[in-house]
Amino acid sequence: MGLLSERIVCMSDSASFLRRWTAPLTPKRVICMLLGHVPMSLGIAVFIWASVGNLPFPAINLALTHYVPFSYGTVVLLFNILLFLVEWLFGRQYIHLGTFFNWFFCGYIVDLFSLLLNTVPCPQGFGWQILFSVVGTVLLGMGVSLYQLADLGIAPADSIALIFRDYTKGPFFVCRLAADVLNLVICLLLGGWRFGLIGMATVLSAFTIGPVAGFFNRYIFGRLFPENQLT
Repeated sequence: MGLLSERIVCMSDSASFLRRWTAPLTPKRVICMLLGHVPMSLGIAVFIWASVGNLPFPAINLALTHYVPFSYGTVVLLFNILLFLVEWLFGRQYIHLGTFFNWFFCGYIVDLFSLLLNTVPCPQGFGWQILFSVVGTVLLGMGVSLYQLADLGIAPADSIALIFRDYTKGPFFVCRLAADVLNLVICLLLGGWRFGLIGMATVLSAFTIGPVAGFFNRYIFGRLFPENQLT
């Protein structure tokens, strides 16, 4: 399993899983990092389109769109300024090309997919909600696998849990959970429940994105970066 996949699956807390600042900026890594944002953004857009809830951090940004005259992508861009300052001060080793691409473009890719999906009526019913929650989670897991196996930086939002771990020396799983709970509380304070941003997909993705990403790491994308694989 890839080093960064272990960070996602939360099965280890070894310091060896810290991202290397000197990760080689090869065409293959750049392409995989860029391609990873496509299914990752589509997964978030599917959650929005189907109104099945969303991940805690995207839910914060979606809640903010109800208070400001900006799209989701612009809110993500602006909110990440604050998070990048935290990453720069306390987790500079996680900054690379992928950090900036995620910061500046991921939200707008979600906007584009949302625009396209909204041209199609969303089927209603509990069964459809389950289906779209599963589809969105698989897409997110696929995207996270590609994006992080490329080892070209961590998004500002994703760096918070790693910074918690680095400074508290606690298990990554606990630190990731703490970051997600904090995001969830902020979302609720912003009215996320009222806006339908907390739902089935929130719970499903919280518990399964890690294993799904681990599956893609081990059986599909991991072979692209054998140097990132545990022996």
